[in-house]
Amino acid sequence: MLRVVIPLVIIFTIIGLASPLPYAEANTSSSHPYILQWGESGLSSPGKFSFPQNIAIDELGNVYVTDLGNMRVQKFTNDGTFLNAWGSSGTGPGQFHSPAGIAVFNGTVYVVDNQQHRVQQFDLDGNFISTWGDQGENPGQFFLPNGISVGKNGTIYVADTGNQRIQKFTSNGEFILEFGQSDSYGGQFVLPLGVEVDNQGSVYVSDPSKNKIFKFNSEGGFYQSFGPNFGGFPMMPQGMVIDPSGNIYVADAAHDRILRITPEGATLNTWGSMGIADGQFKMPKDIALDK
Repeated sequence: MLRVVIPLVIIFTIIGLASPLPYAEANTSSSHPYILQWGESGLSSPGKFSFPQNIAIDELGNVYVTDLGNMRVQKFTNDGTFLNAWGSSGTGPGQFHSPAGIAVFNGTVYVVDNQQHRVQQFDLDGNFISTWGDQGENPGQFFLPNGISVGKNGTIYVADTGNQRIQKFTSNGEFILEFGQSDSYGGQFVLPLGVEVDNQGSVYVSDPSKNKIFKFNSEGGFYQSFGPNFGGFPMMPQGMVIDPSGNIYVADAAHDRILRITPEGATLNTWGSMGIADGQFKMPKDIALDK
């Protein structure tokens, strides 16, 4: 179910889970009041979702959601009005097996396909442009990738989860560099899932298996890590987004909440709780800013 907090934040949570138990009243921050929501469980129908994964917003405020169970991308206005959908099951151009991370930059929509180990590019109406990547460990190849983020200069970062690394590309998908290493070999990552770039080019990577967020420079040089505890509890970070001041908003699936932390990792505030009431969450998966 899509959860919307405007003008600052748009969040969504996984749907299609077991029937919920009764919960306490919502615990929403007064600085991020609940406004509206849209979506329900369903197959194929416009505006319905089957395990939505990630979310992105274009310069006009339109919202794009990767709808994994329906193997498509759905596009909405900022108030949840359905605009368009594209994609179907398959391996051809514009088709998906498990659409995951999504990013929008300069009129292009970038969609990661986790099970097909690739990134596809579309225009804002869903017309296919190009694709890159296949399964493997070499530069430019992927194994079960997830998050994707585009820097202000058009540089693309992809969380290559199965290979426990981040890969950096040009806007056309040409490989630039990779960084990160498996924790088994003394590196940072166990399960790099989300990736986000701030206005200064710093790269943040969420690793829910380590309950941490890692910060790197634009060339992959390690800077610091945050976690595991925020607001009194260990987090399980999923998707992230960064505001113009550099503050980081994190979807914390373990505690059904949103964290807002400084670029240095200090907790500013948290909001949300487990439940189905307005402003509550059930395993929040991703978050985006309505800029």
